[in-house]
Amino acid sequence: MSLPFLLKDLFKRSFPSALWGPDVRCWVIPLEQAERLNQWIRLVERSGLLEEIRAIERRLPETQEAQALSAELDQLRDEIRDSLEETIKKDQRVYRKHLKAEMTALKRDFAQLRAARQAQDQPPIPDRSVDSAVSAFASSAEER
Repeated sequence: MSLPFLLKDLFKRSFPSALWGPDVRCWVIPLEQAERLNQWIRLVERSGLLEEIRAIERRLPETQEAQALSAELDQLRDEIRDSLEETIKKDQRVYRKHLKAEMTALKRDFAQLRAARQAQDQPPIPDRSVDSAVSAFASSAEER
């Protein structure tokens, strides 16, 4: 008699001396336990457990259907990953463009500040200060 896999653990507890026969692909028990096995099978059948398990198995997707669903999930996962990668690249391009505009505006503001200081006869801001300020801004913006 063929029993559902879900009963394997219950069977092993009931027949601890049973051994798996890989060549015949079934459990093998000593001949003297044959009557006990028949009683166990009748008990399982009367309990309704066997029919419940078979009903559950009938509702489970077939192997091919499960494989098709798995392949579809893999494809969706790949599409999502590709979409995310493209979105990240696009966001990076937008961010770089924005950062470049901010750096240009910062340089313009420094140039205006330098011109204002010169108009007030204050010492000029060294070019090196502008470059280091822009670099500091770019570094802090990249960290964000």
